[in-house]
Amino acid sequence: MQLSQSNVNDFLSLPSLFPTRNSPQFLHLSLSLRGCVPGQTGEDSINSSKSSNGAINKKQRKARTAFTDLQLQTLEKSFERQKYLSVQDRMELAAKLSLTDTQVKTWYQNRRIWLLDRL
Repeated sequence: MQLSQSNVNDFLSLPSLFPTRNSPQFLHLSLSLRGCVPGQTGEDSINSSKSSNGAINKKQRKARTAFTDLQLQTLEKSFERQKYLSVQDRMELAAKLSLTDTQVKTWYQNRRIWLLDRL
């Protein structure tokens, strides 16, 4: 088949199978792919999830860890010796203090930032 100007014009006049960037279908598609619901603010869509019945539930944040005095003393002593822990050291310290690996990792990160802010 030979392309002529009329064939091109006919093709361009056909409705598009795919939504264009300016079409409402494209906006709805891009928002749904990002997990956003139209009418929700960005923060609402990040902090919410849909339940099986379609209702939106707020995602609960984990409560802040209240370290005991003994845990804090041990973490501080360990931090004085070593500013960075290996994975093995972190896991051992977490087990010794009855904390999770992530709690020890986060405490070290926060403590290093606190130290940098004071310098």
